[in-house]
Amino acid sequence: MDRLYEAVAALKHGYEVEEKSMYDNGMIGYAETLTSHHDELIEALATAAAFNDLVKSLGEKLGPEIVASLNKKVDEHRSEILASGPVVAGPKI
Repeated sequence: MDRLYEAVAALKHGYEVEEKSMYDNGMIGYAETLTSHHDELIEALATAAAFNDLVKSLGEKLGPEIVASLNKKVDEHRSEILASGPVVAGPKI
């Protein structure tokens, strides 16, 4: 999963900061990593969808504190993924 984190973060940086396309030399490897790990991506998307459905359906029963805590955890994981991208000079993603 770490390779997927790195690939996604590197692609985001390449597209948004360096204004590259997936056909630029530095980006091809990251794009290939994503396309070759499609089963893991499907699993991650399915898990995220189930999690979102669960939080929505149980939100009122869980209480606002628990929902806020879950959302904070999601934000923490997002930050970890973005931090796993390439170390470069310039703006951080």
